[in-house]
Amino acid sequence: ITPKSRVLIVNSPHNPTGKVFSREELETIARVVREENRNRLPGDELLVIADEVYKYVCHGDEQHIHFASLQDMNDITLTVSSAGKTFSATGWQIGWIVGPRHLIQPCQALLPYLQFCAPTPMQQALADCLDE
Repeated sequence: ITPKSRVLIVNSPHNPTGKVFSREELETIARVVREENRNRLPGDELLVIADEVYKYVCHGDEQHIHFASLQDMNDITLTVSSAGKTFSATGWQIGWIVGPRHLIQPCQALLPYLQFCAPTPMQQALADCLDE
């Protein structure tokens, strides 16, 4: 991490290794992010993208921990998830992000320029799954 770093990507459970970061490991990453952000001006924070698409694929005693749930991480984290991994519907190719409004709004502004769009029936099916 340098002063030019803008985003840290945390991938847990990790693909392809299957590594699930422990609470202690995630807390250490969060501490490093907090320390880095203490040296930055407001609006120039190091942000985190938490790739958690495999959160339901943990084996043995491993437990998934949402990175945004850690101390001071909610306001600087975008969490990525996927219908393909969550509902075993890989052909749907639909995902979503969750985070604070000030991080979500710029992402929404980019949506009209994306080359990929999931078919409307798949979007409705996902909405129905999430409602349940």
